[in-house]
Amino acid sequence: MNDRTTPDRRQFLTGTNPDIPSPVDPCEPGLESMIGPAELRSADSAPLMTYSINAMGCQFQVISTSKGQRGLVPSIHDGFELILQLEQQLTTYDSNSELERLNQCGALRPTSVSRNLFELLGSAIALSETTNGAFDITAAPLSRLWNFHQRAGRMPDTDSIEEVVRQVGFRNLRLDPQGQTVAFEIEHLRIDLGGIGKGYALDELTQLFVERGGADFVIHGGQSSIVARGHRDETNGELTPWRIGISHPLLPAKRLATIALHNEALGTSGSGRQSFIHNGRRYGHIIDPRSGWPADHRLSVTVIASTAATADAMATALFVLGDEELERWSDKNSGTGILALKQADPTGQLVADVFNFGTRNIDWLDDSVTICNR
Repeated sequence: MNDRTTPDRRQFLTGTNPDIPSPVDPCEPGLESMIGPAELRSADSAPLMTYSINAMGCQFQVISTSKGQRGLVPSIHDGFELILQLEQQLTTYDSNSELERLNQCGALRPTSVSRNLFELLGSAIALSETTNGAFDITAAPLSRLWNFHQRAGRMPDTDSIEEVVRQVGFRNLRLDPQGQTVAFEIEHLRIDLGGIGKGYALDELTQLFVERGGADFVIHGGQSSIVARGHRDETNGELTPWRIGISHPLLPAKRLATIALHNEALGTSGSGRQSFIHNGRRYGHIIDPRSGWPADHRLSVTVIASTAATADAMATALFVLGDEELERWSDKNSGTGILALKQADPTGQLVADVFNFGTRNIDWLDDSVTICNR
């Protein structure tokens, strides 16, 4: 089992409910990997306030300007309580969670679930349909087979891969909107919401803040799932957006670019930090649910979408898709911004395929990257 010192964006953990921390220094090193240190420390920018809590195997942070925090502070406690409640509902590490009760009973009989879980499962299935199964909330047994759930990969035999592939598949889920029930059509099916649950929690937190008058803030879970609302600052009467840093997929301390984000969400998936070598070949932890084998088309994918749940799920799905599949999907979904990073053969030079950015602003900080605007 992972612990909170080595967070995994695809898995939820159990644990005690920590007290809500006081505001912390917004210039702490971890934050710099998401939002540029120049912005945080510029004398011309408004100071930032940051509130943090550990949940879902990572650190959630709410970041706001001193002006914007006035609408947020009364809601911080309730917002963090909401995150902890969602963790308890969606975790697969507690047999008493709602999701685990569904996993235990779904193959035996149609099982009633709460409205929000039913809607989340429906959204996940819809995203699976749009990518022909590249995103699949039943695929966790494949990660366990490859031992990536322990953050230490191992090479399984082909027969085992084929056997587990037969035990997964979102098309084996049956959702009945009349009774608000879920049923599994095969015996060993299990649901794990690690690829979408964190983004969903950010969306729910954002909705709570906005309904209570919050504005001009960024919230993130583990820095790979981010929502931005409002603006970072106002200089000489001009509003400036939040700028989100994009790191090198193999060298996380190296910043490649910044992306302006305004009333949108961003999700990133990559295999650069979890992989192993077998017979001279690298295997990353993001597995194609359709084949049972790790995807190796690229190093990372960043997606910009209207919601964090969509951005999270599609970052994983589009990482799995091959180049032609990715291009076809982007053509059909022109409102979704995509930044896909890979290494060119045989030079190893980093290549950035950029889809559907339109008027979104991206500033490249590394001129060695080959940029292909699609």
